[in-house]
Amino acid sequence: MEDMQTVIILMTAVIVVHSVAIIILFSIIISLLVKLKRIASQAETAAHNIAQVTEWLSPRKVFTEASRLFRRK
Repeated sequence: MEDMQTVIILMTAVIVVHSVAIIILFSIIISLLVKLKRIASQAETAAHNIAQVTEWLSPRKVFTEASRLFRRK
């Protein structure tokens, strides 16, 4: 009977340790996904800003805006 109790206690301890390890791994994965989302958002903002700058640097846009400035009185 003592052997059976020892086995039950050891199995319970193993299950608890595995449960804690799984919870820790899930929390690490969630925090990494949150950081990746933040980085992706910053990259999207940077790409949008680069697209706007590229649009403003096109010769057609520069001449169009310059002509609009001189036409207004």
